[in-house]
Amino acid sequence: MIQKIKIDTYLSVVVNNICNLTCSHCGGLACYDFTGNFDWSESADRWERWAEYIDTDEIAFAGGEMFLHPKLDEWFLNMRRLWPGAHIEIPTNGSKLIQRLDLARLIVGEGNAHLRVSCHHDDEEKYQQLKQDILIVLEPWIDSLEILEFDYIPLQRNRTIEYKLNGKRILRYEQFIHFFQPYHQRVEDGTVHFHMGGDQEKSFELCVWHSEYNIQKGIMYHCPATTNYPEAKHQVKYTDEARDVLERYKPCDPLDGYDAVKKFMLEDLKKSIEVCKLCAFDKQKDTTLPNIKFSLDPNFKKKFRNIPIKKI
Repeated sequence: MIQKIKIDTYLSVVVNNICNLTCSHCGGLACYDFTGNFDWSESADRWERWAEYIDTDEIAFAGGEMFLHPKLDEWFLNMRRLWPGAHIEIPTNGSKLIQRLDLARLIVGEGNAHLRVSCHHDDEEKYQQLKQDILIVLEPWIDSLEILEFDYIPLQRNRTIEYKLNGKRILRYEQFIHFFQPYHQRVEDGTVHFHMGGDQEKSFELCVWHSEYNIQKGIMYHCPATTNYPEAKHQVKYTDEARDVLERYKPCDPLDGYDAVKKFMLEDLKKSIEVCKLCAFDKQKDTTLPNIKFSLDPNFKKKFRNIPIKKI
């Protein structure tokens, strides 16, 4: 009998890459008109295998804007089926909560899940508008809610409101003012540029994402840079050196068997990879702090449009 591998942090489940906002320091590439909603059916066999191999107490959906996925409920219900005891977090920028009210209420009313609503506007009126949308979502439980408010503390905590039902968090509302350093340096003329030339070990130690378990389309990756690449390389260009390094990276396919999964999760994920040299966090200042104020620049999306991509 297989002994399941217990995850010591959350399992990150990437369900899409599209977003309707253009936050300047997005941890992925969604701000640049990245495209793609992933169907459950195309990786269902791999997810079934992951459920046989690993155990987790927490699942966090990831990608672009979750509520732009037309079948988000299918992903949610299948994750619940495969890991019935895990708490599920679904992040959203809140822009589609009212349009998909039934889905929002399905999630918060499930009993072991919560919405993490992020206000990406440094504007009090817009912050309050989104807060009112949240109260509409929570209306069926409004008289039973415990509401906790926390003020913004620079570089430590976002302005936050937590809504709890029967002692359990069902929604967390945060106003993000600052972001972490993105893994890439810039996107210019449709090309992703990395900082390059970093110290592999030091960069790995400083990386805020190096201990995550990222699964996209049923495949597990080390970090956002490696997770994004298989989709991004068809939509944007990379410098030759960065492309060569990312092409050499080997993720983990659960269909390769339990032994391969165990080695990847218990050994390989704990080690630096060549991609760490590209991100070069050791060359950047204060990479472990969310110290960059974001902007919402619609021009970011134009940098990804109508760009001829070299076929890999």
